[in-house]
Amino acid sequence: MDGCIVLCYPMAHEYMYVHRAFRQLANRLARTGFHVFRFDYYGFGDSAGDSEESHIEQWIKDISKAIDEIGSLSAASKISLIGLRLGATAAALTAVQRDDIENIVLWEPVINGAKYVEELYVQHESWVDENLYPGANNGNSEIIGTPFSHGMREALEKTDLMKLKKNLAKNILVIENGKSLLGAHFQVVLGSLGNNFEHKQAGTPHIWSTASSMNTHYVPSQILNIIVSWISKVSR
Repeated sequence: MDGCIVLCYPMAHEYMYVHRAFRQLANRLARTGFHVFRFDYYGFGDSAGDSEESHIEQWIKDISKAIDEIGSLSAASKISLIGLRLGATAAALTAVQRDDIENIVLWEPVINGAKYVEELYVQHESWVDENLYPGANNGNSEIIGTPFSHGMREALEKTDLMKLKKNLAKNILVIENGKSLLGAHFQVVLGSLGNNFEHKQAGTPHIWSTASSMNTHYVPSQILNIIVSWISKVSR
């Protein structure tokens, strides 16, 4: 395959829950013949910096740098992005700023940042109630043990993929783990921009929203197979 792929992780606890699945996805893509690049955003995982310094604009810069790096190392002419949750959102926003993205996979993307922030706080409150003593909540400064900076929260609350005005890539795949009206509306937005896209649904668990995925080391093989099959098809 003449192509390189950059994988874009989600944030906070979602990053931890999907880490093994992303590694398996990278392995499958590499065996198919792609050059695959996994990395951590500034302030996350093994990267330099503090989590408090990370924000969505920084993620976009990091993805763009990753694209340039794997492009120079592989000399591949076709570039693809695969992102999950907020990683999918950051991948889409990166593609808006570039003209060299051939394919993009948006796996359950965060479309409305403000609603996502609300969901994160609900999950955090539930986690605190189940795992810590009453009153242990650390205000709005962290989400399930991961620092959540004011800059990240503020930037997310302004993020809305429904407002996209530019084509993202030649080929787009949107994957959802279940039925979603918001996903259907998002398809209309993509269609109005003239993109060639497909929409797939799979009845698999939301592995990024529960720690059970860590305990069972669950890998959503059905979705990974969909991604590998689709990106192999459009990269021929």
